Amino acid sequence: MNESGQESNEKKRSAEDAAWQTTPKRGRVGLSQDSNTSVYSPSASATIDHSWVLAYAAKNNRSRMYLPEKNNFIGEIQYENVLVDCGCSSILLPFPGDGSVLKKKYLDKLSFYWEIANSKGTGAVHSPVLKIKTHMIGAGFPCTLVGKEQPRLQYLRFHLGVRAAKTILNDNDMTDMVDSSGITAMQNFVRQVEVLAPGSARERKHALLGQLYLEHVVYCQAGPIGLMLKPPFEGNLRHYFGVYRNVVKPKIANFEGFHDLEDDDHDAEADEEERPVPWDDEDQYQDEIEDYER
Repeated sequence: MNESGQESNEKKRSAEDAAWQTTPKRGRVGLSQDSNTSVYSPSASATIDHSWVLAYAAKNNRSRMYLPEKNNFIGEIQYENVLVDCGCSSILLPFPGDGSVLKKKYLDKLSFYWEIANSKGTGAVHSPVLKIKTHMIGAGFPCTLVGKEQPRLQYLRFHLGVRAAKTILNDNDMTDMVDSSGITAMQNFVRQVEVLAPGSARERKHALLGQLYLEHVVYCQAGPIGLMLKPPFEGNLRHYFGVYRNVVKPKIANFEGFHDLEDDDHDAEADEEERPVPWDDEDQYQDEIEDYER
């Protein structure tokens, strides 16, 4: 980075730190000093550089971290419900309907190739996955989350339930993109489900973002908020969490069914209870932010 760039970043950090120091402690995380009522301060929001924030997630009452907005496109396919999971090593996307969008965008053999692979999911029969990769080195696939452009993804990875597998097998254009071993794998999968576990191997409903995406951002979580930040992040992390907790709360309120969203691979167990998110648990929130500062 040149000297002018360093000076610009130092000025931004100084402005954020100065605003932070003059903000009352309770107000720093969006809480009134004399009550537990959430307040949003436009002036506080103006003191941070929002361009550092690539996306944000919020914990729902089922303890899943979902994006509280529906303006999400992965590989130019819209996904309204997107789950973030640090424990996932890749990504996993619902197969898009009848596959026509894949045929429109990714049917060129000179640019793309399709691969059927085995998954390591749960259940009596493991569903296969469809990976779409590009021959163009470094090109990747576009990704937009909460309306913001993200780092490009190395490949797309789609969950295949029985319906999706049959959709590919019954379409000559799509089967032409898959090699013989992939076709055999899908045929065997369909037969196994029909014999061993009829009615299982359902289609995925939610997009899952794991390390294939997260390794390209700075992901931090404190309390019910997760921030995906542009690396190398140089802002006041405590201040950003304070502002975005108030940014996210009204978005959740306007997102119908947000607290009912589950992880497709781990639907609520019989002994699993809902745990309302403690948005106003000040002590827990402060402790988790301080962990990042140590």
